[in-house]
Formats: sequence, structure tokens, C-alpha cells
Amino acid sequence: MTERLLIFSDVHVPTQDRLSIELLKKAIKVYKPDILINNGDFLNFDAFSRFDAIEDFETTLADEIREGHQLLSELVFLARSAKDCQVFYVAGNHELRLQKWMYKNARVLNQIKSGDYSLISVPNLLHLDDLKVQWVNFMDYISYKGLIIEHGHNPRKGAGATARARLASRLRSGFSGDCHRLALIHETLGADRKQLFWAETGCFQRLEVGYIHKGESTWTNGFAIAEFDGANWHPQIIPIIDYKFRLEGKVYDLK
Repeated sequence: MTERLLIFSDVHVPTQDRLSIELLKKAIKVYKPDILINNGDFLNFDAFSRFDAIEDFETTLADEIREGHQLLSELVFLARSAKDCQVFYVAGNHELRLQKWMYKNARVLNQIKSGDYSLISVPNLLHLDDLKVQWVNFMDYISYKGLIIEHGHNPRKGAGATARARLASRLRSGFSGDCHRLALIHETLGADRKQLFWAETGCFQRLEVGYIHKGESTWTNGFAIAEFDGANWHPQIIPIIDYKFRLEGKVYDLK
């Protein structure tokens, strides 16, 4: 019996592409993954950014957290509507913004714990324990049946460049987000001539935002899937094009 993964990343609530998110919900419902992985930068946390805000966000921090919790709850519910799906949340650099701000500006409050985490932390703000979502710290990764799933850092320029760099560094097959692009490379590496792959998992942020000059974004909305046949992983990247995606030979849209 095959095992299915679905990996999505870089939603960036509240600047997510809401129509693409509806397609993500549909993909989860029809694909029925055994493991669903939110691969980081789910929340934007612009309020804690070291960069000056270019875009006038209408959403407050409280609204961002509330909206993020609602969306994550919906995705988890869909994933578990057909089977007992494991759900992971891999922290990205945007989740790290909150942690850094707390350490710098509210270190005493940061020492107050609720469960295994600081009271004011993403796992507690999004009620991950209640949702039975497993948290993975930034710079940590999921290691599962030979795969690495990480948010990633130090994205390279151009689709596929980050995947090539991560594969050369890890020498294992895997998935990473952060670069907002979709790409899949396969290479045969090492003395034992292993066939390995690495995939960049796209994003669900709007492709045109205030800090990107119009028409210059190379980002791609989409996600990645993989099936394990008991011996090998078979990955695919699924782009969302004109608010449609193709999965297992069928085209899905917003209808």
C-alpha cells in the first residue's frame, strides 16, 4: 500500500492568495494524504520584521493570528476527514521573527511557559496541541524514510537553483520551501550511485505584493506531493496555473 505526502509552504497570512488557498483545500480533500506538512512561513509576522513596511497591511497582528488559526484548522480538518492524517508544522524564518522579537524585547515574558513552549509562541498562539499538529523548530527538519523536509534558508536565484544547492549539501532526497518557487531536480550522486531528488515547494502568497516590483516576481503558487511504494519515493510538483491544477490526470478548478 502506498503512502502519500502533501507539502505546502509560504502561505504568509495575511498576504495569501485566497483563491489558490481554496485550491489547496481541494487538493487535500481529493489527494487524501497520509502526512500533511505545512513547510513554514505560514504567518507573515510583518509586525516583527526588521524591514520597514512597504505595504500598508490592513490586518492587525491579532487578526493575522486569528485568521492563521482558522485556516490551519480548516486544512487539518480536511486532511483528517477521510483518514488519520499526521500533520506537521515546520517553522520558517517568518515564524522566527516572533521568537527573535520576544528574545530581544520581552525576554522575561519569554520565560513563561505553557506546555513545552513559551506562552507567546506560534505553537501556543495557533493552538497546535489542540489541533494535534507536530511542531518542528526552525533549522530543524523532518527525517522520514530517507527523506528530508525542511523550510530551508539562503534561497538561490532562479527556479531549481535552491533545489540543486540543497541536494548537494544534504546528499539525500528532500523538499524545501522559502524560495517561493516550484522546481524538481533528479540526480545520481555518490559512490553508490543513488538516484536522489530535491523539490522546491512553491508558495501560496500573492504573487504581486508591495515589496516586489510589479511583473518582476518569479514566484509560483503550487505545492508538492510524493508517494512511497515501500522502496522508493515518487515526487511531483503541482503548479497552480490560471487557478487550476492537474492531479492524477484530472484538472481541478474553483468550481
